[in-house]
Amino acid sequence: MILRFSRHRRSLSSTTALLLVTLLILSFLLTLANIYLNGHTETVYETPSYRVLYRSSSILTSSSKTVLSLSVKRGDKPVGYSFTLSGVAGISAEGVVVKDLARGTGFDVVQVDISGYVDEVANVLRGVNADPTHSGLGLLAFVVSKIVEDGEEYMATDIVSIPIIPEKVRGKTVLVEIDFRPVHKIRLGKTGVGAGQLSPPGEIPDYCYFGISYYECYYWRFNQTLLLRFGGIPTAIALVDAIDGDYVKAVDLFNLIVLKRSSIPRVGFIISLTFKNAARFVAPGPGFYYEISSGLDEETLFSFGCMFYNSKLRSDDSDCDYFGQGFTPSPKNFYDEALLALGFKGYMWLAEYDYMVCGASWLLPGGNSSITAAWNCEYEGVVDKSLAVYVVPYFSSSGVMTYWYDVDDNPYDGYGLVEQVFRKIYYNPYTSVISFPSFQGTSWRVVSYNVKVASGSPAAFGIALPVGAIALALLGNIPGWVAAAIATLSVGISVPLSGETEFYLSLAYVKYYANQVVTFNPRYVEISLKYLVREAGGEYRIPYLVVRPFIT
Repeated sequence: MILRFSRHRRSLSSTTALLLVTLLILSFLLTLANIYLNGHTETVYETPSYRVLYRSSSILTSSSKTVLSLSVKRGDKPVGYSFTLSGVAGISAEGVVVKDLARGTGFDVVQVDISGYVDEVANVLRGVNADPTHSGLGLLAFVVSKIVEDGEEYMATDIVSIPIIPEKVRGKTVLVEIDFRPVHKIRLGKTGVGAGQLSPPGEIPDYCYFGISYYECYYWRFNQTLLLRFGGIPTAIALVDAIDGDYVKAVDLFNLIVLKRSSIPRVGFIISLTFKNAARFVAPGPGFYYEISSGLDEETLFSFGCMFYNSKLRSDDSDCDYFGQGFTPSPKNFYDEALLALGFKGYMWLAEYDYMVCGASWLLPGGNSSITAAWNCEYEGVVDKSLAVYVVPYFSSSGVMTYWYDVDDNPYDGYGLVEQVFRKIYYNPYTSVISFPSFQGTSWRVVSYNVKVASGSPAAFGIALPVGAIALALLGNIPGWVAAAIATLSVGISVPLSGETEFYLSLAYVKYYANQVVTFNPRYVEISLKYLVREAGGEYRIPYLVVRPFIT
């Protein structure tokens, strides 16, 4: 009896196993059938308020076109809106081409053919030696819709950045799902049509304001590029002042960007922007986007460091290392006091956008009271402006980021780009100088992770790259803009939350070596006016890795 029972159990086990295998095969076949009929959808970028998905065409609806499908809701309710899609269409030594790819209006879902733009992005990426298979550029979307808060009407704007990875998105649909959360708004007058007033024609669009006999509709447009520069972009700046120079014999700066499929599969260089009529910083999303190459578990994009020696205390030549290749920098060392900077080469630019109002009477001649999609304006005006900063790294022919460094051996003479950048950051009403605890010893090191944690900045904008300060150093003051605000307009380095600790622990560091035991009173710089970081879903103070040892 026992033997027969055991055989019966084995028979049941075999049947169960066969059933499970059959179910797995059926599930797999159903998944394949679903992809075959409906296409495959991949989430490329996601924030608390918007997400970007790439959907491939089904076998029944395959197409060579790339279509962007923009869906805008507030909560679960679809809204009417005007929109502008603006992106980079070309970069060269002669200039950068930024253009409004599309401008229009819609309700809930609007579709735009971006096939031509995908080709332009691919050409831009090839021009900086970036592979368009796993790198991309951000397409800015300005979305305008009317809201009501506390009984007052506002014309509100939401801004998002949509990663376009050419060889990954070609022939697919880019699904952009936005939960409308305004980052900019202007208060409107009373629009209620009361007794004795004329009624506007038909339904009032959500992107328009109606008065007694006129309408005004709002949208954004690209105006101009204020600066294009190819050159160094510092990730770390270290000061050695006259007192420090009596003790600091060497300063070590290092940069490392490593992607890992398990924890850090991507890195983004986040656009930030501000507004002329309101000193508010918004980081809508990536301007440049890079995913780990297919087939790799780990990929090093950047590895560069320099040990700079103080010739007042040491006779050695300074030395640098780029991906294991050593060389002597120029100048070979510094004497006594200096500003030392390290980073990568790339293109950076400022783009100015205008917030436009288009107005006309809706009591048109001949009794025609319709409003066309063309917005036949009797007048147009600029009600506000936005200034955005972008960075696109330059890659070598081997597919890694190119290095840059600078040694300013006279940091108080008023000359030199790094000195100008340091001054515009360090002495700025929108920044704060933050002290670390004092420390006695012969060396002190600060890592990018230390300043990130001290400031509470998110993985989506761990440290700031001082692009606005570079722009002001080159341009001087920009008419109509507050210089202090532009100086702190920066690009952030973004990685997934899952890998933030290991990434920012290795991204950059500065280490000071003293010739004897001294007291370090180290300090770094933080942007005190908070950034609204869309990827992190909140407002944060953002640090620079701009440091000094302040030895006493």
